[in-house]
Amino acid sequence: LVAFRMLRASTPSAAPSDIPAVQRFFHRLMLRSLPLSPPLAARSVVLVGDVGGTNTRLQLYAVEEGARVMDQQRAPGKLIHSAQYLNGDFGSFDQIVSTFLADQPSPSLAPPPPSAACLAVAGPVERNAVSFTNRDWVIDGGALERRFGIGKVRLVNDFVANGYGLLTLDEAKECVTLQAAPKVAGAPMACVGAGTGLGECFSTASAEGSPYETFASEGGHSDWAPRTALEVELLGFLKDRFGQKHRVSVERVISGPGLATMYDFFSARFPDKVVAEVHAAVGAAGELKGKVIAQHSAPGAAPFCELCRLTMETFATAFGAEAASAALKWVPLGGLYIAGGMTPKNLRLLEGADSLFMRAFGDKGRLSPLLKRVPVYAVLAEDIGQRGAHLVAFRMLRASTPSAAPSDIPAVQRFFHRLMLRSLPLSPPLAARSVVLVGDVGGTNTRLQLYAVEEGARVMDQQRAPGKLIHSAQYLNGDFGSFDQIVSTFLADQPSPSLAPPPPSAACLAVAGPVERNAVSFTNRDWVIDGGALERRFGIGKVRLVNDFVANGYGLLTLDEAKECVTLQAAPKVAGAPMACVGAGTGLGECFSTASAEGSPYETFASEGGHSDWAPRTALEVELLGFLKDRFGQKHRVSVERVISGPGLATMYDFFSARFPDKVVAEVHAAVGAAGELKGKVIAQHSAPGAAPFCELCRLTMETFATAFGAEAASAALKWVPLGGLYIAGGMTPKNLRLLEGADSLFMRAFGDKGRLSPLLKRVPVYAVLAEDIGQRGAHLVAFRML
Repeated sequence: LVAFRMLRASTPSAAPSDIPAVQRFFHRLMLRSLPLSPPLAARSVVLVGDVGGTNTRLQLYAVEEGARVMDQQRAPGKLIHSAQYLNGDFGSFDQIVSTFLADQPSPSLAPPPPSAACLAVAGPVERNAVSFTNRDWVIDGGALERRFGIGKVRLVNDFVANGYGLLTLDEAKECVTLQAAPKVAGAPMACVGAGTGLGECFSTASAEGSPYETFASEGGHSDWAPRTALEVELLGFLKDRFGQKHRVSVERVISGPGLATMYDFFSARFPDKVVAEVHAAVGAAGELKGKVIAQHSAPGAAPFCELCRLTMETFATAFGAEAASAALKWVPLGGLYIAGGMTPKNLRLLEGADSLFMRAFGDKGRLSPLLKRVPVYAVLAEDIGQRGAHLVAFRMLRASTPSAAPSDIPAVQRFFHRLMLRSLPLSPPLAARSVVLVGDVGGTNTRLQLYAVEEGARVMDQQRAPGKLIHSAQYLNGDFGSFDQIVSTFLADQPSPSLAPPPPSAACLAVAGPVERNAVSFTNRDWVIDGGALERRFGIGKVRLVNDFVANGYGLLTLDEAKECVTLQAAPKVAGAPMACVGAGTGLGECFSTASAEGSPYETFASEGGHSDWAPRTALEVELLGFLKDRFGQKHRVSVERVISGPGLATMYDFFSARFPDKVVAEVHAAVGAAGELKGKVIAQHSAPGAAPFCELCRLTMETFATAFGAEAASAALKWVPLGGLYIAGGMTPKNLRLLEGADSLFMRAFGDKGRLSPLLKRVPVYAVLAEDIGQRGAHLVAFRML
């Protein structure tokens, strides 16, 4: 499927046959002469809003003809009206808008109704509407359009607006660099911000140079993982405080209210350290308790409070650990931004490589080197939400008004430009017959395939990429000195040498390892595969390397879900919403896919979310966490992959057999010990009721695995909000369906156990993937797109 998509990128699109020849001529001419970012065609007015639970701020901007948006600059427009309103003074949001539009500085010169409006709202946006929890308000974008004659209204979550606002930052003036690293153009960006709650969002671009789109996240509600014995006690306190049996969200720690809750715990745990004056001030501070705690935590505070210091240090460490988990989920090599009201007020805890925040950020075991490549910024600007809404509103103008045709194109050409905009299909067919090379390159084996793709081929939803398989082979890597030798052998070893096809126009190789600059180095052999070098040596038009799990993500787009999946949770798919994949096998793979707009193609992005922190849910799992730390030489945390994987089963069995020696079944224990890399298979076989012999420790191992798998799938769903589908893949999924299927399964019970966010998770369609070739199919799709 990836290979088929690659075809589309490297050959000219065929103009539809029903367009007259003269029009096809101008089609080709326009492709060469139109700018990628045409200027705005006419003067317009945009309405921008920030609608909180208490206050509403509205602004009106005049945007001149020819305006363009520039990188790291605010959206264009002259502010012509601005006002702030107390929501309690109005019966509805419509009344506020009516007042604002009527209350112009110069009523006789009032502008026309806005052509576009973007409102950043404090709440989850569904179908372009939001319901407020603290008042009887519903804001509906469509209703606002009709009542006030606004061309188009879009509602976005306030933290999504923050994500768009990042694109307007002058980082040299409006940020503090916490970790310097080169930005990767077109790579994902992310934002984590602590204030009243813990907000998160992520932004992706479909290709380098294309505009970023920001997506909502509820990652602040994923599970908090304690790092010390004292934090394990704190976890128990938080569970009791918030009525949770198994877990609490990171927001319960990393937020202003979280400071107050932690202070309550520490003051009860260490009563001899209570400072009466500070304790009284905290108790009387109402919603400002966090502010008082921070004030008395710093050296030199009068009076200084040890409990306040301990509270703030726990906050900073948890903040750094969560920022790192977010970075592993999104791999934001385009920048990770630490925002929110608490960031500029607590910079002393964040700045410096030896700060509590940065030490926890870098403490991710095998993935710490990757995190060093993430540029990290503390955001000082307080208006990025308003600026983000302004940028969205300006983009809406570009989408709802015709682009200005460049003035240097003759009138007849401009005529055909307008004609072509109305008549060209969004997905033109392939212009010429081509050949694509598709590969799956593992540590041990390499599988290569060659497809002939005919003129006029198109890719269709839930179907494999087009192409006729003309050659396929598998090779043992150890038989060759280099990957180049394998490719050379494959291309020479055609079934019909006299009819051998031309060199491939495009190739996509799914490789087992991190891809950097279109190259990969293998850890188990002295191989480097370089896409550019393969192009030059074999005359291939374009070679793209993708991580093997990224190929899986593209392969999801080819699934016939009715035949190749088992539905674990039925829910309507939201067109254009993010998709995600979590797969357990030798390790725990994850990836996510986004579309820039409904109907546009999905692009898949790498994730290392399988290396985020594992959060124990029971007292026995707390013991298991200590065992895993000792086993893998970690002081504070272990990754979820240490539990949710084939090797994880073996490690957990070791723990349980040592913890409950009276439950060891000698025959099973010997079989596990002798199974080598297949220990997980043996454990699973003896865990099922009716197994001969049945082993209670194997059952406990598999149940711990299934529960952890469901909890991690839910954390992934909170990070990406994949209303386009969450796919549970990997070799362990079809083999353990009995643990995953059914609303009452261990997997699904843990998946739904996310407190206040459980209702959101019920809206996520969840599928178990049965197909074993989605990686190869995904690479095929990428290759076709490259054509």
